[in-house]
Amino acid sequence: MHNGNGTIEVRDIRLQGEDSTNLRGELVASLTRPSSFRSIPSILLWDDRGQELFEDIMDCPQYYPFRAELALLSGYSDQMVIATGQSRLIIELGAGYVFHFSSQCFFPCIPSPGK
Repeated sequence: MHNGNGTIEVRDIRLQGEDSTNLRGELVASLTRPSSFRSIPSILLWDDRGQELFEDIMDCPQYYPFRAELALLSGYSDQMVIATGQSRLIIELGAGYVFHFSSQCFFPCIPSPGK
């Protein structure tokens, strides 16, 4: 999301070394927001080993949702960005693993503020 100074902010709490106190505070703050803005940090859903296993599953030929989602994002990201207008917040609701790829689809399509 644009953070107000013209850059896009991507936040992964697993890489920030969040301690349990900060994570608890973030979770409480997130869950007490208005209902349309509530979330649960993915770090609470997957530990590192669980994430590795899921990434392995997504690489299997039998697991088609990842490739189908990526194909949709690749094919329609420019139209999605146009449809959201000036006020946009992109939320990765998938497995998290796809974010690296979906960001490559979306970010080039997002115009700089003021354009």
